[in-house]
Amino acid sequence: IEQAYQDEGRGTVKISMQGIIRTHISTLYNARTGKISTIDILLFYVLPIPTGIFLGLLAPSGAAQIPLTMVSILAGLSFGTVIFIFDLRMKLRDKWGPKDRVLANFDELFANLLYSVFIAVCIVTVALLPQVAFAVPVVRIVLFILCVHYVLTLLMCLKRLGLAFREVTR
Repeated sequence: IEQAYQDEGRGTVKISMQGIIRTHISTLYNARTGKISTIDILLFYVLPIPTGIFLGLLAPSGAAQIPLTMVSILAGLSFGTVIFIFDLRMKLRDKWGPKDRVLANFDELFANLLYSVFIAVCIVTVALLPQVAFAVPVVRIVLFILCVHYVLTLLMCLKRLGLAFREVTR
């Protein structure tokens, strides 16, 4: 994670999300081997594709408003949680050393939450396409793929938040 954050500052474009994406992906590792987890990559990046295709083809053209509403609410909550985790991480750095697993879990949670906000922005951007575009199945499919990916990412954030709570309170 630390290397991904250092690399992020080297970009030439101020709105580049490369660092956020790279840092998020670096959290998808197998704790036993320390390598990127194939299962996590399949779960978060491959599974949403067939699921999104199925939902996008099954959903009527007006159904795109439902995930947009859901994502709008959850994105605000995610962004608020990012700020809370940032503040808490700053307070906890004095209690644990820089290499402590507790702080590493907070760093991973922070990276995942930032990424979830980025995905929410992508969903809203796709949803802002003209209403005529929602009649095109490809746009609905992309929207549902992103929504499934977003929900899976939020579930991972919830799990990490629970883990962080247990570690801090023991």
